[in-house]
Amino acid sequence: MLKDKVRQYRKDNKLTQTDLGKQIGISRGYVGDIESGKVGGTIDIVKKLSDISKLPITYWLDDDSEFEKNYMTYSSLNTLIEAMIEAGKIDKNTAAMSKEVEESLLRVLKAEIILKYKEAE
Repeated sequence: MLKDKVRQYRKDNKLTQTDLGKQIGISRGYVGDIESGKVGGTIDIVKKLSDISKLPITYWLDDDSEFEKNYMTYSSLNTLIEAMIEAGKIDKNTAAMSKEVEESLLRVLKAEIILKYKEAE
């Protein structure tokens, strides 16, 4: 889960919650809330984690159904696609991508569909 990956990354890199928060533009308290599972990360936070860690976005998203439940807008799929293109994971001319990236996008798409119809009720 994201909370475990954030905590492990921070400890492996000898960062305090404050240090990591500064690097990704959030407060120490928010880092703590992510690590404790009180809140989930946003796609923007995952992108920043990917940028500073040099780990792929899919690393931060893998097997994290809680992350997908935390989407609050329908722009998350677009943001994820843009981040994957920017990271070279999707070819913007052919839409070619690895199976891993395809599965991540499908998980987000499914979460978006569920969110859309939950909000409509």
